[in-house]
Amino acid sequence: NDLSSVQTVFEKINSTGKPLTPADLIRNFLLLAPSAKEQEHLYYEYWLKIEQLVNTDNISRFARDYLILNIFEDVPNDQIYTMFKEYFTGNKTPHINILMDMREYSKYYAWLKFNSCPNEKINKKITLLNFLKTDDLYPLYLFLLKSLYDSNPNELFKIFKLLSDFMLRYRIVSPSGGGGAMRSAIQQLLEKLVLKEIQLNYDDILFELSNSPSPSSRFPDDAEFKKVLMDSVNTTYARALLLQIEEYESKNIPIELSKVTIEHLMPQTLSEWWKEYLGGEENANRIYDTYLNCIGNLAPISQGYNSQNSNRSWDLKQKLLSLVQFSITSEISNFSQWKEEDIQKRNDDISTRACNAVTSPLERTRKYQTRVSSDEFVPGIYPLSDITTPMSGAYIEFIIYNQKEIQTTAWKDFFNKIATLAYSINKQAFDSVVKENKLHKSTSTRNYPMKDPIITTEKQKLVSPMEIKNTAYYTEGALSSQRARIYAKQLLDILGATDQFQISIN
Repeated sequence: NDLSSVQTVFEKINSTGKPLTPADLIRNFLLLAPSAKEQEHLYYEYWLKIEQLVNTDNISRFARDYLILNIFEDVPNDQIYTMFKEYFTGNKTPHINILMDMREYSKYYAWLKFNSCPNEKINKKITLLNFLKTDDLYPLYLFLLKSLYDSNPNELFKIFKLLSDFMLRYRIVSPSGGGGAMRSAIQQLLEKLVLKEIQLNYDDILFELSNSPSPSSRFPDDAEFKKVLMDSVNTTYARALLLQIEEYESKNIPIELSKVTIEHLMPQTLSEWWKEYLGGEENANRIYDTYLNCIGNLAPISQGYNSQNSNRSWDLKQKLLSLVQFSITSEISNFSQWKEEDIQKRNDDISTRACNAVTSPLERTRKYQTRVSSDEFVPGIYPLSDITTPMSGAYIEFIIYNQKEIQTTAWKDFFNKIATLAYSINKQAFDSVVKENKLHKSTSTRNYPMKDPIITTEKQKLVSPMEIKNTAYYTEGALSSQRARIYAKQLLDILGATDQFQISIN
């Protein structure tokens, strides 16, 4: 009858090596109820419907994305259950409320996962985003679908078009070797949208994407985009790009990406004919090395095109290309030859047309928040004053104060513990911070006309209140790692105690 003990046993089974998934643990956690009847109701009314919509194999990932939607920071796969339980236990959310919310989001998650959105235009953009491997951005997509699908589908389509254009440029240019910086930027955007620090519309999202927090999450401009296209481009992403140019210019009935392949006009394997045609082996190899994967040497074709045609002489290839259904490919038949100057001419032409067909960023008006580096953070001890080193996805292990280690397990707990220590350091100054609302968000949705507080005695003014033990104060628990670090530094700066603190990051 002791259901909390059942959960404890269930967790211990997992620690012994049994292959329980995060979904198993989260299901058990959410279905804990005072009676078997109520537990059965929660299962059939909510959990089973979630499983049916997103498929059992996807529950763990769905739970992860749902959690990111609430905490605005990375959740490592081996920490999904731990962070899920800590967050929702910490803010005392009733389990039925979590299940109701997850059931609603599961519909949108299924649309994303299976390219099954009923709105054909929006579904096409979802399909492209999936093709571009952007499932790390699902929490943002979930928020957009829930917020706009019924109320403003036209604006939603514009935003999805913007996001697919941003990701197409980002994938082709690849400003960062990894995806950590981009995920962090999108999570910051999500946080601003959820907390209403910016408006939910195309213009505000374009502004935020154009003013990325770090160079490695930037929205590539036309000059950078064009240069990469003219040098060498990943053929998978070139396929999406060339089809987008085709649709943008011709307005033809679009063809599914899966039914299209990329043809190298100068072939991937040079025959003796091509070597001679390009001026002999040495010159042919130079041209080959320089232009093989530039955008000018690539063209979309249907899968019905015979791959054996790829290595034919140019006059025969030219005739075959004239019959291809895509205008951007058939127009190549106007080239009487295909030598270096011809590749250069088309290279410049197609890269210019790409800049017109794919949304460009606005001119940047903000400085970068983080140092110019694509490196991820290095685990270790950092001064609390450091708020520029990217730490999204990092674990905070403990706070160091007065040579003592204060254990903490999550960024939301981190700020609450900093506030607790700040209160003990200088109660009078701390009281002043709260009374004068010196620590606040940029919004005033819960505390109008004043800005929403980060520390208050009125917990209804917080999204996720966390009590400072043995006081009348509460801190905001709905904070990303970046915002928690910023607010902690601001608070300790006021008290003149920032230099006394360090944090251990792993």
